[in-house]
Amino acid sequence: MKQNKNLLFYMAIIVLSGFVFGVDAGIISGTVKFIKAEFGLTDLQIGTVVSAPAFGAIIALLFSGSIVDKIGRKKMMLVISGLYLVSAIASTFANSYEVLVLARMLGGMAFCCLSIASMYIGELAPSKMRGKFVASNQVMMGIGFFVAYLINYGCVLLVNEQSFLFSTENVWRTMFATEIPVVILWTLTLFKLPESPRWLMKKGYKEEAVAVITKVTPEKEVSGVVQEILENLSKTDHSIPLASQLKILFSPRMKTILTIGIGLALVQSFSGMGAVSYYSPMIFEQVGLGENNAFFQTTLLGLISIVFAMIAMKLVDKTGRRTLLLVGLLTIALSHLTIWYGFSSAKYEINAEKVVALEQKVDTTPLQTLVGNTYESDREFKNAIRPLYSEHDMTLNEGAFINAFIKLNPWMIVTAIFVFKAAFFFSIGPMMWVVFSEITPNLVRSIAIPCFGLVASLAAFFVQRFFPWQLTTFGAANTFLSYAICSSIGILLVMFILPETKNKSIEEIEEILVEGDLSELSPAQAK
Repeated sequence: MKQNKNLLFYMAIIVLSGFVFGVDAGIISGTVKFIKAEFGLTDLQIGTVVSAPAFGAIIALLFSGSIVDKIGRKKMMLVISGLYLVSAIASTFANSYEVLVLARMLGGMAFCCLSIASMYIGELAPSKMRGKFVASNQVMMGIGFFVAYLINYGCVLLVNEQSFLFSTENVWRTMFATEIPVVILWTLTLFKLPESPRWLMKKGYKEEAVAVITKVTPEKEVSGVVQEILENLSKTDHSIPLASQLKILFSPRMKTILTIGIGLALVQSFSGMGAVSYYSPMIFEQVGLGENNAFFQTTLLGLISIVFAMIAMKLVDKTGRRTLLLVGLLTIALSHLTIWYGFSSAKYEINAEKVVALEQKVDTTPLQTLVGNTYESDREFKNAIRPLYSEHDMTLNEGAFINAFIKLNPWMIVTAIFVFKAAFFFSIGPMMWVVFSEITPNLVRSIAIPCFGLVASLAAFFVQRFFPWQLTTFGAANTFLSYAICSSIGILLVMFILPETKNKSIEEIEEILVEGDLSELSPAQAK
């Protein structure tokens, strides 16, 4: 059927935003060690580089709601692609810590593509397929992360001080440069995308809206879809200012929607995915894996993301949102508890035999003063070694020190990290955006989804900004324990507050979640 082909084509274009996001976000994980050594950064400074996109997203989300409502979803995506391109070029050629932070922040302003894509899918896709398409954006994000991890792994294998592109000074620039052609290709496809029919109808372009609906909807269903949109528009005044929409969003009758939206945004970020996605090579080095093995395991993590995001896409419209969220969050909490137990059980023994074995990689002369010492935590171990080496040498060789002296079974923690990633990508990862696209009433849609995205970005910024500092200050065990606690809170949120939304139209969900009729709010009352 021609309409199905058109719908799939448009959905493929919009979900490419997830792929571009994944590539942009995943690349940074491979650059962390080299950037920190290149510019001599502290834990908080490297956290600032990694979290700069999240901060940029926060800035963008403050304005994206009004902009997307004014210029439309398609034009907004074109603006976003331009931001990605400038960011990738500026990151590649950054000559200082400050320039790199600004470049990454600019790219982060494009991260609102996820909320815009979710909004677009919710407005174009039929209700019976909406969950699958929103989840497919998460699949593409997983593919993007996998491609980025693969690029990073390949670059690390090619590290050679005699090479211009792959020396320790420039390999991170090569990683960033690979994003440039990806963004250019995506930008070209966006010109084929039609505008959202709900936005067109809202702005008075009825003929254009009907034309778009006709392209993606079976002929016998077109009039029903048009009528449903018109009825919803007739009930509410969509010309009210965004400030007034914000007032409605935070009114008492919207408290259930706010609780779900803000709650899921916080749980998704504080479940620890920002730490695992952006610092995975660093985390794998903490359990004693060497540099190459750490990057290899990170690449496998990206593959896991794809597989389980595809599982979510298959199950979301069959099993429902609540079931996937409950199973996923429970698995996430148990995974983090396993990681906490693994790191709590680790010991670090510095003996003469291991020091000799390390001589081929590092100057071990300073370590002689520590031979015979045993440390009960990663924090104590690092604090003992750090004064013996320069910050540059410590950054490049921390993984080698841990690999040489740690005593624990690394595969228990590695397996738990893989299980966490799998659970995230078939539950709270894609389901958060599915729920966002469904629970927001049309009256406040342009402000609600960006608001929830803003909360998610604020929480993500916090996690990404402070993760290196948390490892140094509190240790790995306590850091992952905090993620387990946050995931457990998410279980309670889903269990007692979130209703099932599968196979329901946006208008039907509005009737369930909103206390009272939004049509009762006249423009004067809203203002």
